[in-house]
Amino acid sequence: MSKWKDLVEDYKKEYDDESGVSEYIEHLLPTYYSHVYDEYHRLGLGSPMGITIQDDHVGMAIWEIMNLEIYDEYYELFMNAWTD
Repeated sequence: MSKWKDLVEDYKKEYDDESGVSEYIEHLLPTYYSHVYDEYHRLGLGSPMGITIQDDHVGMAIWEIMNLEIYDEYYELFMNAWTD
């Protein structure tokens, strides 16, 4: 069983629907810059130097922007495990 299937099972033990998925995934995000950087590379998201800064990113640290991309990847992996 995959890590994501295990996480979906844990989530379903606590919640009846998908309404809390975003908050659940947020608590999975790495906190420290070195962990953010390692996870960003582990997921194959590329180099942080290739990130395009959008208007809503202005004022954010690079690790915060990286965490947004990690969140998107986690969300997709979680929802794929949810539907399997």
